Amino acid sequence: MNQNSTEAKKVILALKRVHEGEEPEEVLNENAQLGKSLQGYAPDLILKVYKWIWGQEDCNYPNGEGRNMSMNAIMEEIFR
Repeated sequence: MNQNSTEAKKVILALKRVHEGEEPEEVLNENAQLGKSLQGYAPDLILKVYKWIWGQEDCNYPNGEGRNMSMNAIMEEIFR
């Protein structure tokens, strides 16, 4: 596994923590270097945006299906 794959998985695991209810700032404070070597959107932006997307999904699907559909798809893709 190359360095980018390892770093990407760390970002996804951080995203999972936000999915489970942790605040993005708390997750980011634990690992200030999270995803710094990756190209694309900054990890803090990804975590914060998904927090709000999942808040909307919680309103659209009150039983958690929407939030889980997106996170499950991400997990399946990255951990094949």
